[in-house]
Amino acid sequence: GTSAPMPPATRTRPAPLPAEVAPLLEPELLVQSDHPRIRALAAEITAGAVDDWERVLRVNRWVHERLDKRPVASLPSALAVLDAGEGDCNEHTVLAVALLRAAGLPARTAIGVVWSEEAGGFGYHAWPEVWLGRWVWTDPTFGQEVADATHIKLLAGGVERWPELAAFLGRLELEVKEVR
Repeated sequence: GTSAPMPPATRTRPAPLPAEVAPLLEPELLVQSDHPRIRALAAEITAGAVDDWERVLRVNRWVHERLDKRPVASLPSALAVLDAGEGDCNEHTVLAVALLRAAGLPARTAIGVVWSEEAGGFGYHAWPEVWLGRWVWTDPTFGQEVADATHIKLLAGGVERWPELAAFLGRLELEVKEVR
């Protein structure tokens, strides 16, 4: 097969973790990375992986393949998404972040906009960022191992930061010069 694109960072995160990154291994209200079901699933998905990047790719692929893609109006938790087996970018991201953390990889949610060919413009989107010596973006919703250049990050953090997006609503102007 073809080899996966290498993130421009190391394949295994350097130690020790920076002080601002270390908390992103911990569970949060909606990111139940310490729950026995999440921990067991993360261990199963990443079993035999040779390095951190392979663990990232396995989690990303698993979430992409297992969740049905459909809009869901909810405040998703990783466990609820695991049970429902469906969702949009928010659900894909919260489950991926929980699994990454359970696998020992610091991760957080990136919130922003992404180009949509169907919509012919940019739309709201969320995707996981994982720490491998620097932040690497993945996109389990779109099945991208490394999130492509159409992703524009506005914020990082959990659902508690979503209200901050209001500052951007109706004020963000993006002009597309060329699409290739």
